[in-house]
Amino acid sequence: EELSLGDLSPMAAAVAASAGDMGNVSKFLNRILGLKVMPQNLLFAYFSECFNLVLSIAKREGRFNEGVTDIVAKSIKAVGRPREVFTAHRLSHVPTIHTHVVADRGMSWQEALDLSQQYPNRPSGFYRSKREQYNNYLYLLALQKENSSHLFNIIRPNTGRSFYEETKSDLLSKYTAVSPEKAENGWTKQYQNTRDRCIHGSSCKHPSICQVGSRLSHV
Repeated sequence: EELSLGDLSPMAAAVAASAGDMGNVSKFLNRILGLKVMPQNLLFAYFSECFNLVLSIAKREGRFNEGVTDIVAKSIKAVGRPREVFTAHRLSHVPTIHTHVVADRGMSWQEALDLSQQYPNRPSGFYRSKREQYNNYLYLLALQKENSSHLFNIIRPNTGRSFYEETKSDLLSKYTAVSPEKAENGWTKQYQNTRDRCIHGSSCKHPSICQVGSRLSHV
């Protein structure tokens, strides 16, 4: 059964948002949870498309600002000495200091192996991509979440623990379980090759600036 935005018109007429709620994303997301699955998915997909469009326009026009972000990494090191910036446009006596740091997000083979031994039972364990990507197979460690039969925490050699969980069906559709012995060489290669370059390897069109999947992140 297909659903269009026209099918939502009765709901739109029944519920009027106040001016104060117009920009309240949390309230919007909470309210659509009360809908049936089909209109819920439709509204969220529409919201995502609008959000991505606003972001792309802001980035293109130079108006996008990530704001305050957390740097999550295994190790973070400062490079050089902090320096003051915006000295010609200072509007107060408080200086703006720029510190160049390098964050290493990766996880070595020994660390991954030690962690996997805390989850001895399948389906937790090492996995290899079913198809080659960027001329190599990709490896990861999937750890089944406690009290869940279908959700996994994902850890990759180059980017460490993922912020997002993976469902069992998605994991098995793209990856095949392998023994630690078969995963070691591939994991170590992926860990070492992404130290100073992106995951695309020699096929990358912008190797000097691309940081996708790179272990080291310069901030």
